[in-house]
Amino acid sequence: MKLSVIVPVFNKEKYLTGFLKQVAAQTFREFECILIDDGSEDLSGKICDEAAGKDPRIKVFHQRNMGVSAARNEGIRRSAGRYITFADCDDELAPGYLEHLMGCMEKHAPDLVISGVEKFWDHPDRKEKMLTGHPEGKYSLQDILADFAEVQRRTGIYGYCVAKLFSRELIRGICFDENMHLAEDFDFYLKVYRRTKTIYIDNYCGYYYRQNASGSALLAADDQIDYVAQLKLNLRCRDFLAENGAFTGTNRSVTERRIADYVFFSLFHCPGNLLDCRVRELQNICRNEHLAKSGILFQDWLTGNLEKRRYGIVKESIRGYRMLKKIAGRS
Repeated sequence: MKLSVIVPVFNKEKYLTGFLKQVAAQTFREFECILIDDGSEDLSGKICDEAAGKDPRIKVFHQRNMGVSAARNEGIRRSAGRYITFADCDDELAPGYLEHLMGCMEKHAPDLVISGVEKFWDHPDRKEKMLTGHPEGKYSLQDILADFAEVQRRTGIYGYCVAKLFSRELIRGICFDENMHLAEDFDFYLKVYRRTKTIYIDNYCGYYYRQNASGSALLAADDQIDYVAQLKLNLRCRDFLAENGAFTGTNRSVTERRIADYVFFSLFHCPGNLLDCRVRELQNICRNEHLAKSGILFQDWLTGNLEKRRYGIVKESIRGYRMLKKIAGRS
């Protein structure tokens, strides 16, 4: 088997039938599609089973609801292809999408193929292509690192789970963090990039990324986001860039700004009854990670007080800031 397409499925009956038709219609034929039904409560599981009954390349595995990371990990374990790519069942695929990915891999033999993505909305006139900004071609990892943080901040493309192709060997022993519920794909690929020597940048946009899917995890409210986890992720990105001699210029300024933002968000969006614990947790992070100044006065002031263990000042400052924002919102 040449290629495994791994697809997590949870309550996506609205999109699933159309997506599976596009999978079956791919011009590249030598693949298996691994559907992991993550405890769907609608007709998704039944739709998957019916599709598998019609096409032997489609294989379905049902599990209790454990989250998208657990579903993708299970998909990796169940797959048999030499190469692996991920897709989401509320997105759409051009007929030649898999053939194009495999063509890049077989012709240029990189460790990783990164393809373009076209975002789309329900409004038919609204589309947006997401590209790395690099001309199409084969690069060393070092070649793409100079603007890595800025491209990721602007497009998110280096962290998209989809529109990438890699060998099973490249990710041996790597898995998704099942405790993360946002940007878990970027966390996964940071581990992959540490093993990657060559990347083929493909500006073909045959993967269509739906932006307003019902039930999308991207629609989480601020108070539901684990900002401490996002802070730690950006610290890992900082370390990855530093290890590769690329924590300079815009990589440095963008990353330090994001780290400072997540320190602030971790405090501002923290439930009041957890603020004491959160302040102490961030204090340890700030002291151990030696955070640089971001140039944003209030955020740098908060970080400085966290490092100096001035818990009371930090807590009262956040409470006062929240009150001011609430008053401003009423006016």
